[in-house]
Amino acid sequence: MNELPDRLTPLLHFRPAVCKTGLAASRRKMMVHRVEWMKTAVIDGRLHYWAEWVCGGGSTEAVIIADPEPFGGVCQRCELMGWVTYHCFAADGALLYIGSTGDRYSRFKGHAKQSPWWPDVADIQLAEYPDETAARIAEALAINAEHPLYNKQPGGKRLKDAA
Repeated sequence: MNELPDRLTPLLHFRPAVCKTGLAASRRKMMVHRVEWMKTAVIDGRLHYWAEWVCGGGSTEAVIIADPEPFGGVCQRCELMGWVTYHCFAADGALLYIGSTGDRYSRFKGHAKQSPWWPDVADIQLAEYPDETAARIAEALAINAEHPLYNKQPGGKRLKDAA
C-alpha cells in the first residue's frame, strides 16, 4: 500500500500524516472510516489529504476528524474489521462451522454466496483476537476440539460427509 493514485504522483511534496483518533471522513459522503494510512500535501497554498481506509478504498477528499459522533459513527465495514473466530450454530444448537477472519463483512458475504449450510445459521458467536496468528490458532484448536459439521476434519473429510 502507501501508493498514491497516478494523478497525484507528479506532486512531490507529500508527507505522512497522523490522525490521532485513527479516524477520518470523506468530504464527499462524510462517512467516517478507520485510516490505514494518510498523507498530506500543500497544493496551491491549501493543505490536502489522501487517506486509505482500513475497509478498502480511499479518498483525495479526506479530512481528519477529532470525534466521529457528529458524523454518525464509524462506517459499518470498518466496525467489522479486526481478527475474530466465529462459531456458526443452527437453530437446534448444532455447531455448523468454525472460522476466522479479519474482515467479517466480506467473509460472511462470501459464505452467503458459496456455503450451502449458510441458510441454516441461526446464531454466530464471535471471539476477538489481537492478530491473525492468534485467531488462526484458536480456529484450528476449536475445529479439532469441537468437530463442527461442515469444517474439514483431520484426513480432509467433512463430518457431515462421513456420516
